[in-house]
Amino acid sequence: NEKFCDKRKVNSTFQCVFWDYDINDWNSSGCKYIKIEKDGKILHKCSCNHTTNFALLMVVDSISFCDWCELVLFYVSIIGICTSIIGLLVTIIYDIAISILPAKKAPKQTGMMERYSKMSKEYLKVITAWCFSLLVMNCVYIAFSFFKYDETDISGSQRASCIAIGVLLHYFLLSSFCFSTCITLIQLIIVYKSFKVFRFILLKSLAFSLGVPIIPVAIVIGISRDAYINPNKYCWLHSLFAIFGALVPIAIILLINLVLFVMIGLSHSNVIKKRNKYLHKKENLDEKGVKQEVILILTCFVNTGLTWLFGFLVTIPADGDWIYARFVYGLIFCLLNATQGFQIFFTYFIISKRRRKILEEKLKFQIELIKKRLKKPKNKISCT
Repeated sequence: NEKFCDKRKVNSTFQCVFWDYDINDWNSSGCKYIKIEKDGKILHKCSCNHTTNFALLMVVDSISFCDWCELVLFYVSIIGICTSIIGLLVTIIYDIAISILPAKKAPKQTGMMERYSKMSKEYLKVITAWCFSLLVMNCVYIAFSFFKYDETDISGSQRASCIAIGVLLHYFLLSSFCFSTCITLIQLIIVYKSFKVFRFILLKSLAFSLGVPIIPVAIVIGISRDAYINPNKYCWLHSLFAIFGALVPIAIILLINLVLFVMIGLSHSNVIKKRNKYLHKKENLDEKGVKQEVILILTCFVNTGLTWLFGFLVTIPADGDWIYARFVYGLIFCLLNATQGFQIFFTYFIISKRRRKILEEKLKFQIELIKKRLKKPKNKISCT
């Protein structure tokens, strides 16, 4: 006889599994969980494509929100990620345009200034690489949001797709954090060592940011590929794999970034104080310059640290009215994290007048070249 449970008393995650003697653990392969709602009550059923003894496991969900809360977070994430992708694309196109478009001939730089200019260009390329990593991660996240793993899939195509989505999301998430650490470290080096030139910044940043994430991803795949198949049908790490494969590395990078940002903030304040000492009394407070520098530092900190501090707050168990507090943390996390690409575009393009001026000058020069080519008289061939 089918017996319905009271929907209001059910706050758990269900999964249909069977005991796999080969791995000495529960296995969900070939089984599908079916939920039927009727008159405010729920019927939990299992459907398997084999005759192995199976069971319906129930796990209390400690990270649950209200019904409408999850819907709000989902749409906020998707809309935010779409704006983020647009911002990242514009930033990447801008960086490519700056490097490709010709400019007016400037006085040739030699010695120290030439090497420093080359280092600055490599630093901008590191930012471009960071934007590209975030762009790929956001695109994969869209696939992650809409893809649900079907446990009854016999062909294995869905399993392979789910693992691929999980691996790519895991890799580019860690890669983005590694790039943020490199950018923060370069900023600190520029502040501390103003007149020292460091070589191969781009190569070192790429080697670190693209190489280090391979280690945790390879370890997880080596232990179990099914680690990317979550019981809730999402293609992401679960249990201890999520803790040691993603949360621990992210927490370490956040701690490093926090220390670096404190050092950058202290260094910037000292530089501003020393600079203003040598200015005239009327110009003693460079409010506009200080404001822009503070905004740049705060935006970088939001991009690489503050966002995930709210993410960790969401994981704290809560009940009653505190569930809505966790919803607020989750909403802030989704807003900041999903709009990360737009924040980068706003910081490195909208706020920075210098970058806009460079692009404007290059576009004007390109238009002048086109006009000259159009006005250039064609060679006439005369017959005598």
